[in-house]
Amino acid sequence: MAPPSTTSTTDREPPDPKASLAATVRARRAELDITKSEAARRAGVSRRTWHEVEEGLRVTSTVTTLSQFEQALQLPEGYLYALTVRSGRQEVEDLRQRAIGLVKLMAPEELQVLIASRGTENLRSLLLDLKADNDAMLRQLTELDTAVEELRSERRNAAATPAANAAIGGRTPLTSGSASC
Repeated sequence: MAPPSTTSTTDREPPDPKASLAATVRARRAELDITKSEAARRAGVSRRTWHEVEEGLRVTSTVTTLSQFEQALQLPEGYLYALTVRSGRQEVEDLRQRAIGLVKLMAPEELQVLIASRGTENLRSLLLDLKADNDAMLRQLTELDTAVEELRSERRNAAATPAANAAIGGRTPLTSGSASC
């Protein structure tokens, strides 16, 4: 089955990662016609964890847990993770745009007062600190992307192993600890 569609328009605020994840999980579980308890069992998580994610009380923080949710909901690998990462990147961009918007809203006199009260060097330092924070957040998002790719690779390798065994007649190679006939 195809994953539920998640469309957004440019004139709306970007979706909150918790709300987007919750709505997707809830809609897909309903589409599969399974209970929260059954979904949690299939994912290998507690019912409480499932409930909190589905109700938007939290965004699960690990790639592994998101992967378990994807498997239980029969969603493509990385689908739920992409919702949260895209939202995280969008949040960084939103903060940047809001800061720019606030400066644009300031009257020239207010801007002069800000510069005078903080000093240009202090403002420059503040902007550099904000840029460093932004860069750190983007590095963390990149690390998460890498972790997802590694998880996908591990899954592909695990899926390839049974296929390789089937190709050699369903036999598995003997290991040093295996008994022979």
